[in-house]
Amino acid sequence: MSKLYAHQSKGINFLIDRGFCGALIWDPGTGKTRTVLESIKDLSPDIKILIVCPISIIEAAWAEDIRKWTPDLTYHNYHKGKKFDWSKRINIINYESMRVDRNVIEVMKQAKLTPMMCVCDESSKFKSPTSKITKVLLKLAPQFKFRLILSGTPTPNSELEWWSQINFVSPYILHEKFHHFKNTYFHLQRGEQVTSSRGCYLTRQELQKRFQQGWEYRISPEAKEKLLDIISPVCSVAKKDECLDLPPQVDQIRNIEMNPEQKRIYKEIKTLLISEINGEFVVARNALTKLMKLREVTSGFVYDDNGEIQDFGSRKFSELDSLLDDINGQVIIWGNYKYEMEKIAANVSKNYKVGLLYSKTKDRDQVIADFISGKIDVLIAHPLSAAHGLTFVNCSTQIFFSLSYSYEQYDQARARTHRAGQKHKCTYIHFICDDSIDQTILDVVRRKKSDQEAVIDIIGGK
Repeated sequence: MSKLYAHQSKGINFLIDRGFCGALIWDPGTGKTRTVLESIKDLSPDIKILIVCPISIIEAAWAEDIRKWTPDLTYHNYHKGKKFDWSKRINIINYESMRVDRNVIEVMKQAKLTPMMCVCDESSKFKSPTSKITKVLLKLAPQFKFRLILSGTPTPNSELEWWSQINFVSPYILHEKFHHFKNTYFHLQRGEQVTSSRGCYLTRQELQKRFQQGWEYRISPEAKEKLLDIISPVCSVAKKDECLDLPPQVDQIRNIEMNPEQKRIYKEIKTLLISEINGEFVVARNALTKLMKLREVTSGFVYDDNGEIQDFGSRKFSELDSLLDDINGQVIIWGNYKYEMEKIAANVSKNYKVGLLYSKTKDRDQVIADFISGKIDVLIAHPLSAAHGLTFVNCSTQIFFSLSYSYEQYDQARARTHRAGQKHKCTYIHFICDDSIDQTILDVVRRKKSDQEAVIDIIGGK
């Protein structure tokens, strides 16, 4: 068994010193899962462990690491029978199932019988203070003797997202009520205009009106420093480039010219908000629909007003064919649309063994295992299905066929291959249609441009 990295040993000591109530804010791929499992060895065997995480990593990450690093710890996957098994030391469940009332009641009952630890992996899943899973976890928090959160990207959108996660670990450290927290550290800003929200309460209607006028919550450097000073004692931070000696990462862009039909459709939707394709009309009725339709066009299709797919092709597919011929080893291809991924799979499967990971995948764990073992050459995946917690160091090449605006999804996707155990240079290839929304989205996920700036550029015709 390989030795722990220095930062993992420090992480275990941090958890022990904090009384097992803390946050591991560690970059993806730095070994959070193993660190937590090793730390559990220092707890009394009477303590039950509840792990809440995305369903995609129950078997592929947690169960696999338990078997690999801590085989003496017994575990149960809630989804094998849709019930808990408290005879086992560890029970693992996904976030969606923890929203179910009967599961909440059963966990509360068990917490009264035995001391419990709750580990929330990828804790940004409950970053919203108004979501049901946030309300459930904050209600349950006092029932758990030990509480841990794990995340590489805890606040992908705003420091406002610290409130629910840190309050799970240490209740009320950031105020009992969210609006008190918000009014203490944040202000409303529009351009250079700043309005203090300290001491005032705005109704939902008043806030909605301000947001429609372009106002948004911001945090000043001074307030941010104060906020981080308050939460830092409960947080352990590990940066991948500081604690792991990993191979370099290389980014490549493949600029692809749209075909004549694509260009026509793209221009018409962008400027006229309507285009005729194969005798059917596609209408972008608002700015959001416009953004969505332009993204579809760069992948060579759109959904028409009847919900039917109109396919006019994209040179991205021929570029993919020639690129795969030049790559040695396994490849991950990231897509954002079911139709797009299924079309890629149909084309690529003519010459390669292919696996699909998306919402329609039924044998998810088997696909993951087959890719790791080398039985699958090309994994075609949606970031929501494969961008958290999975380790694919068997592969060092990723292709982003299309992108979403989510920095979190993009960053997590890249980290599937660039993590502990990787021996080869990691290459990320981006398919970007010339003069299109593709480049704008890439700027967003690379944090060269804000979401708001990107939307304004597109709806403004830039």
